[in-house]
Amino acid sequence: MKSETMIIIFCSCLILSGCAKSISHKSVNIETAQTIKTENEKETKKDNYEDYSGHWSINGLSHDAIISNGGAEFSFQVTDTNNLNGYFFTQQGTSERIAEIDNITGSIINGELTYKFDDDGWGGSGLLHITFRSDVIQIEVKEYKIDDTNMSGYGISGSYQLKRSEKNELKDSENKTSEDLTSEEELLDAIHEIYYSQWTDSEMVNAIEERKQYREKCSFYPEVAEYLETVREVTGISSLVEPLYYTDMKVYQK
Repeated sequence: MKSETMIIIFCSCLILSGCAKSISHKSVNIETAQTIKTENEKETKKDNYEDYSGHWSINGLSHDAIISNGGAEFSFQVTDTNNLNGYFFTQQGTSERIAEIDNITGSIINGELTYKFDDDGWGGSGLLHITFRSDVIQIEVKEYKIDDTNMSGYGISGSYQLKRSEKNELKDSENKTSEDLTSEEELLDAIHEIYYSQWTDSEMVNAIEERKQYREKCSFYPEVAEYLETVREVTGISSLVEPLYYTDMKVYQK
């Protein structure tokens, strides 16, 4: 009877021990699953860089100031929290040389983006390493290769520390557009004053004839002429005297 009791107790201990191991194993599995889920959530969560969208330049200069005195500007838009699309350009103050990299695209990961470019407007190529900080954007050009035909040596190279640009003076003029030239009649009067009033008919004909040689040598002029006629609906002498758009008098929307 005593031996039977001991056997029963021993079996009960085995059963309880097995249950404890099973429960402990399930607990570990639950904890592991929760840990994996947390790690996956961390991996899929993206920082939002959309507030960086806009214009950034050296010393925070406005676009107008850069065009007048030289500098560098990085203009871009960030969508879907971290997808960037923009351009970067520099202008030399004395010579007014301009270098530009268009269609910069990519995803910002951990505050960084790298973009490979093949032409900066002067044939130069390399990698843009862009770092996003709280109030500064750092652009470092790596593996830069200057084009053999670039005798000036100008291009987008080195490093640039950019701040958010000052309010552009051009934006103010956009807001005043309706006040400056509110009607088509006023615009036409201004066009006549600038492009026609200072010429006699004979002077205009002579000037057009003198410039004929340049139009004939221009490989893309037929495309310009077709654009003026079919899209702008500008024909006759106006197509030879007036510019494609009156950007000195009117602000155009996209």
